[in-house]
Amino acid sequence: MTIEELTNMLQNNISRGVIDTVVNSVCEGDIDVNDIFTLMKSTDDDKLKFHVAWVLEKLFLKEYKLLSDLFTDILELIPTLQHIGQKRTLIKIIVVYLEQVVKGKNIVISNEYFRNYDWEPIIESLFDSLIERDIPPGLKVLCGYGLAYLSFRYEWIKDELMYQMQSQLDSQAMITGNKKINIILSKKCKTII
Repeated sequence: MTIEELTNMLQNNISRGVIDTVVNSVCEGDIDVNDIFTLMKSTDDDKLKFHVAWVLEKLFLKEYKLLSDLFTDILELIPTLQHIGQKRTLIKIIVVYLEQVVKGKNIVISNEYFRNYDWEPIIESLFDSLIERDIPPGLKVLCGYGLAYLSFRYEWIKDELMYQMQSQLDSQAMITGNKKINIILSKKCKTII
């Protein structure tokens, strides 16, 4: 499949079936994962950005090793993302990775990489999204999980995350006004930490 065919396929309103077709094509070697990542970075079309990010997420969940060479690029891209759907999708990749690291499973990159990588820009981006009023609850939850897992690398995150969760609960500054979402997130983060 050419980049043009891929672009045309992903620009339209798509379904999981279309995403799964593209993912299978990458797994079978018909499409290069680097081309998919380049397409996501180079397009100005928000819908296409989200659809390509969705392909990367599904690809990571199905065959994470295919993203090994792109993992640092994905990490570096996250603090720059403005599109909410794209951000949620790529942060999910990071959260799944962090969960596996905390559980002692080496996937994608080594534990040494986890310990040596400068996570500060990602931490700042996750906190910003957690605190910002206009962020959807699903993204806030993923950011909370990511921060909880990163607290194993940066001890100070525990206190700051708990403070931010309590602050949002106390002020009811959640974007949805749904206190239940923050209570669930707070409990889940406490179980991770």
